[in-house]
Amino acid sequence: MSRSIQDMVDLYTGTTAQEMFHVKFEEIAPSSEGFDRVVQSLFHFLFAPMVTEVDLQRSWQAAKVEDLNVDPNFTDAIAENGHGNDDECLKAGQEAMMLLDPRVVQQLKDWQALLGYSTENWPDPIIG
Repeated sequence: MSRSIQDMVDLYTGTTAQEMFHVKFEEIAPSSEGFDRVVQSLFHFLFAPMVTEVDLQRSWQAAKVEDLNVDPNFTDAIAENGHGNDDECLKAGQEAMMLLDPRVVQQLKDWQALLGYSTENWPDPIIG
């Protein structure tokens, strides 16, 4: 698995913003504003200047139906069925991380840093 992770990190760090559009979960998921900002940037990255600004705006508006933050009928079925993480599960995962071989811990921290995340309070979650 470490080879696969290394390949993904290499792809992330080895491409420029002009070559690949990077999306971070914590930028798109928590709010409608973040969702809109990322989707607009993505559409602009993929389609401008081939598509008019009017058509891009129409596309952005159409994409809003995918924003789960504004869907009054959305229910988090995964979490409701006990598949999400609760505080106890998160704590157990953090404790397990601390039992890993120090070389593995260092590799995980190195990857985390390469992806632009702080490792200061490791293994605290990136998304809280």
